Amino acid sequence: MKRAQSAVEFVILVSFMFFVFIVFFFSIQSQIIDRSVQVERETMASVHSFVRQQFIVARSTPTDFVLSFQLPSLSQQYEAQLDDSFELIISLEDETYVDFLPFSITGSFNPPGEVNRIYHLSGEVIHPILNTSFYHSDAAGLFLNIDARKCFRAQLSFNCDTYLMPEQLDACRVYTSFC
Repeated sequence: MKRAQSAVEFVILVSFMFFVFIVFFFSIQSQIIDRSVQVERETMASVHSFVRQQFIVARSTPTDFVLSFQLPSLSQQYEAQLDDSFELIISLEDETYVDFLPFSITGSFNPPGEVNRIYHLSGEVIHPILNTSFYHSDAAGLFLNIDARKCFRAQLSFNCDTYLMPEQLDACRVYTSFC
């Protein structure tokens, strides 16, 4: 009878230890997942803060100024985009961080690691044929990776396809009323 009782006690003890191990394992796993989500949110917030600061700096500079910057390269893949000229959207896997900018900016981001340029333009355009300067409201403001002056000059010269590089031509067509 002692052996049977010892075997039952052993099985109960092993079962209890297995249960404790499973509970411990799941609690550690949930903490790791929570920490991972927290790191993703902190990453999006830091990228957002960096990009927003670049826009604020560009807006505070004198007109006809170009500010170059690169989106930070991270271990995780993310995407930055502008929507409706006022929404800054940072997407990381299944999380999205959206913020509304206090001013309009036209254009799109290059992928992380590539150079982005913010053009703060006054709206002054030099006519390519007449060589005269005039103001046009469509060429004034903040532009991301689009030099609206080039788009306008190319259109005035009636030579968009040869005056602009293919990527510039695409950007001019998508984000401005020129070309």
